[in-house]
Order: sequence, then C-alpha cells, then structure tokens
Amino acid sequence: MARTDRPKTALLVVDVQKDVVAAAPNRDEVVGRIAGLVDRAREAGTPVVWVQHNDGGMPRGSDGWALVDELSPADGEPIVDKQFGDSFEATDLEDRLGEGEIGSLIVCGAQTDACIRSTLHGGLTRGYDMTLVSDGHTTEDMREWGSPIGVEDAIAYTNLYWSFTRTADAKGQVVAADEVDFSAPGGVAQAPEGAMSESTPPWEPPKHGTDTEQVLASIERMRATFRWKADGLDAPALAHRVGASALTLGGLLKHLAIVEDHYFTNLFAGEGYPAVWGELGHDESEDWEFRTAATDSPEVLYDLYDEAVERSRSAIAKVLVAGDLDQRVDMGRPEWQPSLRAVLCGLIEEYGRHTGHADLIREDIDGRVGEDPPTHWRTRIFPAA
Repeated sequence: MARTDRPKTALLVVDVQKDVVAAAPNRDEVVGRIAGLVDRAREAGTPVVWVQHNDGGMPRGSDGWALVDELSPADGEPIVDKQFGDSFEATDLEDRLGEGEIGSLIVCGAQTDACIRSTLHGGLTRGYDMTLVSDGHTTEDMREWGSPIGVEDAIAYTNLYWSFTRTADAKGQVVAADEVDFSAPGGVAQAPEGAMSESTPPWEPPKHGTDTEQVLASIERMRATFRWKADGLDAPALAHRVGASALTLGGLLKHLAIVEDHYFTNLFAGEGYPAVWGELGHDESEDWEFRTAATDSPEVLYDLYDEAVERSRSAIAKVLVAGDLDQRVDMGRPEWQPSLRAVLCGLIEEYGRHTGHADLIREDIDGRVGEDPPTHWRTRIFPAA
C-alpha cells in the first residue's frame, strides 16, 4: 500500500561501516558526499536514519562493524540493527518510520549490489517512495566472487534500472547528491505543469559518467527527443509528409519500435519478435512499417514504440549483468559477433538519423522545434518522478 498518510521524507544511511566500505575504490568520495547529505538534512530538519549490519563476519561491537570515522549519528537519530540485506527485514525500521510519519526515503550507503539494492526493493514493495543518490552509494569489486562486472558498472547499472522502477503504489527515482532537495517530497524537486525546472530531467546525460553510463544515457536522450517530436498527435498529423518524402512520424514510430525489438528482444534476449508484430501482420518485407503505419491508430503506434523501449531496457540491463560493453553479443550470425558497445553505438546512429527526420516533419506540422524536450515533459517511458 502507498504511504500517503506519511508526508515526510528521511535520509536513510545504509551500512557505511568500516569493513563494508574498506575495499571500495571510491570510498573517500562517496563517504564525503554522504557526510554532506547528513549535514544538509539536519540543517533542513529532515530526519536521518542509520542502518548497521551485523553477522558472523562482522559482529556487533567489533571495530569493523563501527561506522566510519567521518560519520556519527546525532543524539536522537535512530540506529537500526539488521542481519539481512533488506534494511526492512526483521528490523524495527518500519516502526521508526511510522513514528516519524515518513513515507519517502532518500537512500545512500553500501553495498550497491547487495544491501542497497535489497533495501530499495524492500522499501518499494512496502509502499515507500525510494530515491537513490546516484553518486552516494558504492561497493567493492565482486568479480573475485563471480560477478561479471566491476564497481563502476555495478553502480551505473543500479542507477539506470532504478530510475525506471515503480509499482502501482510507489516509485523509484535517482538524483545526484548535490541535487537532493530536502524541502521537496522524496528529495527531488518537481516541476509544475507547463513550467520549466532546474532539476535534471531523466534523459540528461551525466557530465562525468562512466563509459557505460554515457552510452546508455546518450540512447535515452535520443529516445526522449524522438518521442517528444512525435508526441501528442492525431492520425492525420502522424501520417503527414513533407515534400516528396514518404516518411511520416507514424512510420518512424513503427520503424524504431521494430528496430528496438529486433536487436534487443529478438536477438539479445533470444525471445523472437513479440506477438504484437504478428497480430499486426508484420511480414518482414522492406519498408513494411512505413507502408502500413497510416492504418494504425495513434494509440497503437505510441504503445508499439513505448512498449518496445521498455522491453529493450530490460534486455540491455540483463546483458550488462553478464559483462561490460566489451562483451561480444550473439546477433544471429556466426560471422558477426560485435561488442555490446558497437551495437549500442549503432542504435545511437539510427536514432540520430531518424530524429533528424522527425525534426523536419514536426516543424512542418505545427512549428515544434528544439534540441531537447522541455524539462517538465513526461510520457510513459519517461514518467513523472
């Protein structure tokens, strides 16, 4: 159930303990950001809740169990003792949050691929809005124990998928430490309808991201720009042509939906084409989608594209669990086994070409121009935070 009866937000600091973060390569930077968040939360009157893990390898009261020297709970700030990855499991965390009327949490700490992810999901399934501080969590290199990815990719992957995770009752969102707004619900400032906001939109690429973060964010920015150019049109507008060109926005929506499903659901995931394409009579002939788009309603075309993007995100996330951008991927031809990086860069090129087409068509329809969507713009694949 949603925690609509709990209007307040708290900062949840998870397992920033000596042994937990000792091997994190970015330990000092992340701990420094968390210390800054704690100071700002206290200044804003936002509750700070601490979590400390204990188990056989890190018993309560040991030196490694202690919080790092840079952090210290203030008098009266709750400290939750846990023994499982999920900070809610078999602890009094929910009782503490209920006492404070807290329904939203801003989460930071360690470890990214263990207790942070477990706690995010634990909170979301219990109806709490869970905001992850994108540069306020870390882990150690788990490849020694079988993980296929290192620290940077683990952090990037978690930030990526959590920004699109939600339930019927609660939402996940991601925000950088210096953009956390303790005066706003969930720590993220919301833009009023029709107004611009200084908060970073979900399609904005990071300024100093990892290789994986930059490539994925570039794709998301292209998707957002294209989807905005095609958004909110009726059937005649989606069938509008410019000059001698046969291209339409409806045709481009259908084409890029096929591109997404072909590469990621069909080839990456190995699941074949989704049933919807057969239902629409897809015969794999050249330009089928461009020739038939005018017979589809706007609702069908928008759903085709949005659902294909959602499937692609899921498929890409699963591939990234198995390795980084240098891994070879099976594209259905033994003689062509490109790297994941090459495939994703090819998708960027595909979007670059067709977003340019969409630019010209949309301007001819109603004069809409611009490089990026307005900050307040949202749609199914870029929902409101």
